[in-house]
Amino acid sequence: DSSRFEFGLDISPLLTNIDPGKPVKFFLVVEEKDLMNVAAGQIDEVSVIHYANETVEILSPSKNIPVVNNGTTYVSVIRDLNFSRMEVEKPVATTFEAGEKFTLNLQAAGGIAPYRWELVNDYQEKSFTRLYKDISGDTLSNSAHEKRYSRIDLPFSFPFFGTDYSAVYADINGALHFENVDIAYPYMIMEELAFRVRKSIVPLGADIQINDPEDVLICRKTDSVVTVQWHASVYVGLKLYPVSVSVNLYPDGTIEFLYGQRAIPPQGDYDWEAGISNGDAHFFRYASISGTRLIFENYGIRFSPVDYPDDLTLTDTGVLSGVARDTGHIWNIRVKATDSYNQSQYSYIPISTVNWEEARLLSQNFPNPFDRSTAIFFRVPSELPVILEIWDFSGRKVREIVNKTLLAGEYTYYWNAKDEKNRDVGPGLYVYRLRVGERSESGRMALIR
Repeated sequence: DSSRFEFGLDISPLLTNIDPGKPVKFFLVVEEKDLMNVAAGQIDEVSVIHYANETVEILSPSKNIPVVNNGTTYVSVIRDLNFSRMEVEKPVATTFEAGEKFTLNLQAAGGIAPYRWELVNDYQEKSFTRLYKDISGDTLSNSAHEKRYSRIDLPFSFPFFGTDYSAVYADINGALHFENVDIAYPYMIMEELAFRVRKSIVPLGADIQINDPEDVLICRKTDSVVTVQWHASVYVGLKLYPVSVSVNLYPDGTIEFLYGQRAIPPQGDYDWEAGISNGDAHFFRYASISGTRLIFENYGIRFSPVDYPDDLTLTDTGVLSGVARDTGHIWNIRVKATDSYNQSQYSYIPISTVNWEEARLLSQNFPNPFDRSTAIFFRVPSELPVILEIWDFSGRKVREIVNKTLLAGEYTYYWNAKDEKNRDVGPGLYVYRLRVGERSESGRMALIR
């Protein structure tokens, strides 16, 4: 039958996002556009074929599925895949003298050799504090005229993950996108997937409402910065809470999130996210405060393009070389390795000119004494689990600030003088304790009221 055809898709690259031996649901999505209704069709069958060791084919239980007229048809197959996951091996020695030329032979294991290597555009995150101010500018959306997406033509070329853009689209749901189309099922029903597969800048990704007469999405543009600001509301249970946040875009690719008063509702279930994503499911970064309740007024997050060491090169066979010129500096170099079946893995290679045996990880907080909030500074020598906690002098833990694995780098976190239940704590002396891997350090600070 000449109207019947068969085709195959190489889904080997999907192995990057699959855990060996665990069930996976594969979707075939067919979009039909036949406005004149001149034809109809059906999907006879769909299967997943695994060629490792021996050929194994798993058929979808659904067969002879009519294609939805001028719509979308979904067919799925569930199966587990046993394969060798590729992993990038971390170099043993990555600390060098300032000005020294370094050469590292990167290695990988698993997958199917040989491997191809390449450098990846990446960002580093730092927190800061700055007075949050309401801006005046162009109104993009308000309660009288709510608009989901608003195009913003930029007064400069804005680099994002290696590509320059002349426009962005402001989304009332707390994000900037680089196109104004909704994403397809199943990504649209899972926030984590949606963030990873859509090129976006997300200061406060949530189900934001523009309901109150004072709610507004506004934009101000100059030659040196573009600011987009949300004054809106979110539902927590049946109660509506105001939220305020702004994002700044700079010509060098730097991105800033700044949170205003009551940026995060004080109680109840409230799901939100913050970060940046290249939209390819691989290059994305969640902000350190994403989904937490650690944000307070005038708190900011800055994403800056990573400044790599001088003369940095990576050959396709995995030879990484450059010159670490600055003393006491840490670089996280992101690399991608791909095997012969197009399975890819990403990793960070830390390069440092810090003498970690002599250097302290934890610095004195600032300001000290303090009355409302204080910054705590620390360094991490390599990718390690990190815990930062606040204790009072009676030996009671007051608040956990960080409990996650962090990459090598310099970090700043803020404490707003509140406990785990977001209640103000009393004046007095407090201890901040840092644990990085097996190493522990602590410092003292004074809260005055």
